Formats: sequence, structure tokens, C-alpha cells
Amino acid sequence: GASLLSSLVINYRIGNGPIQSSNWTGSLSTNQAVNVSLPGLPIPAGDNLFFKAWSSSPNGQQDQDPQDDTAQVTFNSYLGSEYKLRILSDQYPAETSWIIVNTDNNTIVESLLAGELAVGLSIKELCLGFGCYKFIIQDSEGDGICCGFGNGSFTLFNPNGSILETGGNFNSNDTVAFCVTEVSINELMTSEFFTVFPNPANDQLNISLRGDKATAELFSSTGQLVKTTSITGSNAVISTSEFSPGIYFLRVNNADGIFTRKIIIQR
Repeated sequence: GASLLSSLVINYRIGNGPIQSSNWTGSLSTNQAVNVSLPGLPIPAGDNLFFKAWSSSPNGQQDQDPQDDTAQVTFNSYLGSEYKLRILSDQYPAETSWIIVNTDNNTIVESLLAGELAVGLSIKELCLGFGCYKFIIQDSEGDGICCGFGNGSFTLFNPNGSILETGGNFNSNDTVAFCVTEVSINELMTSEFFTVFPNPANDQLNISLRGDKATAELFSSTGQLVKTTSITGSNAVISTSEFSPGIYFLRVNNADGIFTRKIIIQR
């Protein structure tokens, strides 16, 4: 508007989650802009999520032209752990390619084609959900990336920054198999949409939902799907008596999104 803006309320939410508000004060004249950092907001996992933000109460008054107060963006979010792949090329980086395959469903989750590797050092950050994987690096000339034409190497780091595997002296290909058994789970966001008890569990899990329809999936610590249950009410019971003690992951998918909770079964 034409008036100097000195304060307003910024409202925002993700999907159908709770509305957050943040007060802004400053000094903005017509056509000026400012970057505003908002308090963090937990993000659930899922596809086609949306972040919506809108302003209200400019200078403590009702907005006379609210049609341009709202902005919205759509995005995808995935639960996972951050692995890191470091590759130092040899003298012929165009010969090198790599893929990461989820061996639970035999799908390629990350890849780099021959001819795409840069000369020198490359670092790729990987967000991997729980499950088992194979990292496969290939050299089209069959002489690896070390040591006949330079001292190339690859190093795969786990989320703690420790070296999971390193190499480079191979012929046509080298393979590293590993499993992701921990993922970054935001318990605060999860608790907004469903609760599960007892945890640790013995023979059953009780689920309480914000809603009346969902699918619950139980995964082993290696990412194997061991049980699927359809939930038609706001409360459900899942039997766990047939499973061995250990760490599991319960994933609930409903209209609010996809949410995961780590479960311990003990006896």
C-alpha cells in the first residue's frame, strides 16, 4: 500500500497442520522487500505437500487489499538419513558412473551417468530412507579409477561422518552393500497426527489417529515391510506377538501425510 509498513503478523502452515504466527516489525515503504526468518516448522514426509503463508493486521489494522496477502508453494518431503558420497576422479572421469539401488524393491534412488562426473573432487549428499541399498560404481574401460591413470577414489560416509566404505582400485565395477536402520524422525510433528503406545511394546501396539482412515505399515530395522494394516477408525490395535524383539518403524499414511515412529518390541 501507500502507507509505511511498520508491523504485521505472518501466518504459515504446512498442509493441514497447525497454523503458526510470527510478529514482524520494521520499516517498509511501497515496493520495498525484506527477507524474514520464521521459527522452524516440523515437516512430515509425503508428496505434494504445500507450504502456505499469509499476512494479516498490517500496522495493527485490517488490510484494505487482502488479495495479494497469500503465497503457497508445493513440495515433496522424504524421511531419511543423510549419507555423503565423495568421489575423486582419475584422469578420465567420463568413464565413471554410479547408481544406488534400493534392494528392497530393486529401484534406483540415485545415479550419475557416464560423462557427468566432474574432474577432480565431487561430493554428493544422499537422503536415504530406512531400507537396504547397494552402491555400484562402474568404469567403462574396465580399469577402475585408481591407480593406472591417476589416484582416484570413492568414499561413502554414514550420517555420523564415519567412513562406511572407500575404494577405487577395481576393474569394471565395485559394489558396497549397506542398510539404513535409523532415519530422522520428528516426534513433535508425528505426535500432532498420531500417537502410539506402549512403546516399548510387547504383544500389541495401540494407535490413536487424528482422523478416521489410514494405512499403517510396520518395517523391520533393515527396511523390510513385515505388516500392513488398514485403519478405518480413530483407534486401532496392531498385534506384534509374532515379531522378534528389536527395533521397528511404524509408518502411518493418511490425509494429513506420511508419518513415521520408531518402535521397540521387547519381551
